[in-house]
Amino acid sequence: MIWIEVTNSTNDTRNDDVSNGMNPSDALFHVPTRLIVLAVEIAIGTIGILGAFFCLWRDRRRKSRVNKLILHVTLADWLVVDVACVSQLIWECMPSREWIAGDFLCRNVKFLQSFAMMSSSFMVTLLAFDRHQAITSPLKARFSVLRSTLVGWSLAALMSTPLIAVFHTRNDNGTTVCENIFRTKPPWHRKLYITYASLIVFYIPLLLLLVFYIRIFCTIRRKASLQDNNKRLLDSNRSRVFLTATPSYSLGRAKIKTLLMTIVIVLTFIICSCPYHVVEMILTFGDPRILDPVWNAIGGGAAVANSCVNPYIFMIFQSKCFTARPLTVLHSSKRRTISVSAGNPEAVNSSKKTNVTDDKITFPLARNDLQVEREDECDKF
Repeated sequence: MIWIEVTNSTNDTRNDDVSNGMNPSDALFHVPTRLIVLAVEIAIGTIGILGAFFCLWRDRRRKSRVNKLILHVTLADWLVVDVACVSQLIWECMPSREWIAGDFLCRNVKFLQSFAMMSSSFMVTLLAFDRHQAITSPLKARFSVLRSTLVGWSLAALMSTPLIAVFHTRNDNGTTVCENIFRTKPPWHRKLYITYASLIVFYIPLLLLLVFYIRIFCTIRRKASLQDNNKRLLDSNRSRVFLTATPSYSLGRAKIKTLLMTIVIVLTFIICSCPYHVVEMILTFGDPRILDPVWNAIGGGAAVANSCVNPYIFMIFQSKCFTARPLTVLHSSKRRTISVSAGNPEAVNSSKKTNVTDDKITFPLARNDLQVEREDECDKF
C-alpha cells in the first residue's frame, strides 16, 4: 500500500511466505492492482489539479479568503499526487523494488512523501476551521491566511522529520532496498510509531473536524431560531412601518455554497482515509494474514484518493458560483422586510415607489422598471 510506504513506514515484499509470526512489514499485496491504482490516481489527480489552478488563476483578482485557502489545499494535493504518488510508482516499477538513489534520497524522499500527506490533512482541517470562524464568530477579527497556512506547512514538516531516522537503505541478498528500521526492532517500536502517525494524520484532524462542524450546525440552528422569533415580533406589530434588515440570522448564498463545499471535502477525506487506517491497525495490532492482497493494495491507494477528488469538488462548486453571478441573483442574507399599515397612505405611496418582497427588490429606473435582485457576491466574506 502506498500509505504504508509513505507515512506508516512498513515495507511490503512481493514474494515472502505468510507464516506464523508474520512481520507486518512483509504483508502481501497484489502488485498489478497497486500499479493500476497509482497510475489512475496520478492521471485523474493531475488533470483535476491543473483545472483547479486554472480556475484560481482566472479568479485571481477577487480577494477571497476561501480561494486563498483552496490554493494551499490544491498545492498540498499536488504534492501528494505528483510527488508522493509519482515517486512511489517509479519505485514500484523497479525490478525487485531495488533502490538505486542512495541512502540520502531514501530518507528524504520518504520525508517528502510524509510531508505531502500531512500537509494535505492539515490544510483540509484549516479550511474547516476558517468556515467555523466565519459562521460562529463572524464579527471577530479573522486570522491571517498567510500566517495560518505557514503554521500548517511548518507543522507538516516538523511532524515528518522522524521519517529521516525511520527509513534507511539495506542490502537484501545483493539488492539495495529502502525500508524502515522496524524489521529488526521489537514490535512495540512499530506500534508506537504507527500510533503516532495515525494520530497526527487522521485521528486528531478527524476529531477537530467533528468539533468544528458540530459547532457550525449548532450555530446555524440557533440563528434560525432567532430569525423565527424576529419574524414573529414583526408580525405582531402590523400597525407600524418597519424597514429592517435581518443582520446575520440567515447565511448568505455564498456562505452556504462554501460551507457545502468544505463539508464535501471533509467527507471525502474521512471516507478515503478510513479504509487505510483500518488496514494499518490490522497490520500493526492484528493478524496480517487475514488481509486479501488485492484489498490490501486498494486500501492503501484509497488513502490518497481525496487529494485526487478535492480539485474536482472545488471546480464543481466554482462553476455553480460563476453561473450565479449574472445581474439577477437570489439573495438570502441581507433580506429587506417592510410591513405597511393599510391606514397609512404615505407608507402605501412609498411602497409603490419601491416594491419590496421577501425575495427581491424592484427599483424604478429611467424609462423601464428593471428588476434587480440583490447579489451575494461569491466568496465575499
